[in-house]
Amino acid sequence: MKWISLSLLLVLFSVNTIAEEDWTLEKNENGIKVYTRATEGTDIKEFKAITTVSASVAVLDKVISNFEGYPDWQENVTTARVLKKISESTHIMHYSMDLPWPADDRDIVLKNTRVKLKNGGLKYTLECMPDYIDPILDYVRIKKAFGFWKFWPTKEGKTKVIYQFMADPGGSLPDFIINMFIVSEPFDSLSYLKSI
Repeated sequence: MKWISLSLLLVLFSVNTIAEEDWTLEKNENGIKVYTRATEGTDIKEFKAITTVSASVAVLDKVISNFEGYPDWQENVTTARVLKKISESTHIMHYSMDLPWPADDRDIVLKNTRVKLKNGGLKYTLECMPDYIDPILDYVRIKKAFGFWKFWPTKEGKTKVIYQFMADPGGSLPDFIINMFIVSEPFDSLSYLKSI
């Protein structure tokens, strides 16, 4: 029985190690690291951006839960509004984004769920809900997206931040064009977050 348990632990460790090795470091600047990896079923990459912020988890919680303030620090976001408050920890959100020419502007509906972590941290899970509202004129609706924000306190009184997300913007943009912005968007967003 001990050999079976040991074998299972080794297999789980190997799978977890392989999954972590899938990430490729694309940018490491100003205390922000941005990684990308392939996403199953598409050529569009997923990103993971990591930094440490000189603020408490409580302060970051206030920034993240101030949904209407997203245009102040989220790259390309022009509007953000609550469509429905399901509970104190769950909201349905609508965001519109101004993309560089020649891309059409995009919008997205996300279910934003806040969960407290055991270590005193927080996790905001983001789930795409493309059919929650009707399409909006002049915007291409993003229909596939998933990700999260995760915050946890450090011993130095700061907060480690992980922003991980994948979105297929739809429309006629080639995948290689989309992937060109996969690194700059989270890098700029975390830079703005650090500044405020």
